[in-house]
Amino acid sequence: MKIVTVALVGTLLAACGEPPSPKAAPRDPLPVLPSTPLAASPSASARARAAADADASAVGRADASGASTTATGECSRPDPKRTIASHDGHTTVFVAVDPSKTVATSVEDAPHEDICVSRDGGPPKVLVRGHAAGPNESVERTLASFGPLVLSPDDTLLFFGSAAWVTSGAAHVVELATGKERFLFDGAIEAAIVSGRDKGAYLASHYRLDDAHPISSPKYRGRIVSWSVVSKDGKTLRKLTEVEAKRIARTDVGGVTGIDPDE
Repeated sequence: MKIVTVALVGTLLAACGEPPSPKAAPRDPLPVLPSTPLAASPSASARARAAADADASAVGRADASGASTTATGECSRPDPKRTIASHDGHTTVFVAVDPSKTVATSVEDAPHEDICVSRDGGPPKVLVRGHAAGPNESVERTLASFGPLVLSPDDTLLFFGSAAWVTSGAAHVVELATGKERFLFDGAIEAAIVSGRDKGAYLASHYRLDDAHPISSPKYRGRIVSWSVVSKDGKTLRKLTEVEAKRIARTDVGGVTGIDPDE
């Protein structure tokens, strides 16, 4: 079962448990989000995000007066596939990659990345600076290989995935106004739930060790994905079956998700 991220969204769930065993196989890269929303007629927020994606591709280009719209160095190499816009259209968040430097993770040395923010077309600034976990820090303090970017409906919080354990990434959140960042749980927040019984919460995914399938299993390679509904603080509100997760992905997140209801 593959799980994707969005032009707002990405994989799903459950409360912080014991960190996955480092002996398990590495987590597969997150799949690329589909380019079209689930609804036949895109919502206003979906149209705003599409417009922002186009704006994001202009980050680093000169404006009509010939002045550069971004500083050189940090934030100068945006990844268009990891770029999202706020619901009000005033803020663009993107991952900037600097291949000249690397960050050590539990899996490999990854290209250095930062998460940058630009407001009202102004010069982008680093919101989350990538770095390896310190010598006295747990692996979840690694900030690298950023995964799904998901904005809260009120545009105050950015949820993002980062490299962590061999078996699983880690979900983090950062306040856009202050830059205050914290680790939430092992896994990823895939989407904000904007309708239905879980409105106001978030769809989350986790890769956990699966005793029923050994590492040699071609299906799970020692891991299995599970889903849950979580609060903005990463607390598990309820666990989901595959059927429930697919229904929420199809009807309650207001856009694209990594769960394919037809799989």
